[in-house]
Amino acid sequence: MDSRRDSVGDATGPHAGRVVEEAVRIFGDRDAPLEWLGAPICALGDRTPESMMRTDEGIAAVEAVLGRLSHGVYS
Repeated sequence: MDSRRDSVGDATGPHAGRVVEEAVRIFGDRDAPLEWLGAPICALGDRTPESMMRTDEGIAAVEAVLGRLSHGVYS
């Protein structure tokens, strides 16, 4: 298992797995979502998805961005 995925899961609790799996589904592999989780995202106020997943509100914001990405909305 990837060490970044381990740290994401450790830092964010049980919801991280759901978010990572959704990102894998959208991106189509395991490497791209893990990079995305650690990259600042404009739609999250230039914060990383990984840092946002420490609260329920942050998880919801990350899931909303993933939902938009799954529909081809890249902003």
